[in-house]
Amino acid sequence: MLRYLVDSTAVRRLQRDPALGDAWGHETDEGSIGSCRPQRTEFRRSARNLDEYDAMTDMFGAL
Repeated sequence: MLRYLVDSTAVRRLQRDPALGDAWGHETDEGSIGSCRPQRTEFRRSARNLDEYDAMTDMFGAL
């Protein structure tokens, strides 16, 4: 199985562009898309409050 390591820009694009999310839906469902700790830290630094931070942490847990 192929695995893809996404950066913060890719995560944001997948979240905001439904067509892109649909195009990568199979890979997302199969668990082929992953992230690394430095990328997660970078992404969560954009959280504006604790609720956003927690939501991002939950998203990465599901990813």
